[in-house]
Amino acid sequence: MPAPVRKTVEEQARGGRIRGVGAEVEDGTTVYEAELVVNGRKRDVRIDEAGTVLEIEEELPVGELPEKVKAAATQAGRILKAESVTKDGKIVCYEIDVKARGKKSELKLSPEGERIER
Repeated sequence: MPAPVRKTVEEQARGGRIRGVGAEVEDGTTVYEAELVVNGRKRDVRIDEAGTVLEIEEELPVGELPEKVKAAATQAGRILKAESVTKDGKIVCYEIDVKARGKKSELKLSPEGERIER
């Protein structure tokens, strides 16, 4: 991987460990994804070739979800797993796996707890 990407991965993994790094081409541009574990939480970081962080998905305990997000998710079922999605340093949505009536599904909610269509 290019040096700027390596530097960003190391910065993002500070205090944790790197599980793996992969690359894929999207619309003619190479994007790197680092799988990390930081403070006991899974964190996936998407990085461009210049080393700029494009997106971070980070596992969250249910207790750290904003109340509106937690309330909307609990209406859909029992929360199994939650992740925040951050772009440009700001949480843009939450991806939450829920189980209801024996079926699992994924919700995508805004920081205000509103459903976002896929």
